Amino acid sequence: MRHSRSLSLAAAAVVMLAAAGCRTAEETYVIPPLPPQPVQVDPAASAAYLFGDVIGGRRDRSRRIIAAGGKPLTLAQSGTYMGRPEAELRRETAGTGVDVFRRGNELVIRMPSGLTFDHGSAVIKPQFRSTLTEVARIVSTYRQTYVDIVGHTDTSGTTEANLALSLRRANSVRDYLASRSVHKARMATRGYGESTPLRVPDANEADADANRRVEIKLAPFLQGDNRR
Repeated sequence: MRHSRSLSLAAAAVVMLAAAGCRTAEETYVIPPLPPQPVQVDPAASAAYLFGDVIGGRRDRSRRIIAAGGKPLTLAQSGTYMGRPEAELRRETAGTGVDVFRRGNELVIRMPSGLTFDHGSAVIKPQFRSTLTEVARIVSTYRQTYVDIVGHTDTSGTTEANLALSLRRANSVRDYLASRSVHKARMATRGYGESTPLRVPDANEADADANRRVEIKLAPFLQGDNRR
């Protein structure tokens, strides 16, 4: 009797373990893994073009600014000085889709192309001009800065066409800033085409929209730049 009861208990234990194993296996099966996330690359963190030296180098640019009456900052002054346009730009562009960010004593104003240009065009959209006018007003006020303007595209079209389009867009923004009292001696432009995407790959329209953009970088004009 005891032997029969032991066998019954053992059999019941086996059935319970088997059932638990089935539930565990079933639970593991019905919970799918998370889908792979697209790789995103942010030039604010990784690309040398954005927070490297100013376009064309500081020596030649500083000489032109000095010739136009510009006065350099000391390194000690530059941190406080650059904090002022940062605060103003953030305030004036809030809610417009424009991003303003800072690394060290340099500022970047990132303007998505969907706000600024029609697809394939380098003509600034009329509805964006009021925002760009505010940007120009602030940039013109803080004269002790270099102003680099760089254009970017998505991967649609040929590499050569994208490079040319990105430069035309950068030049359009430069010309608009110049028409709003930003001295041309302070400004330089460059087009990067499709070579510096924010999102890789730009397989959908959201990625492509993010990659099409114009960025304005403000860097402090420092004493000694004409000797670098």
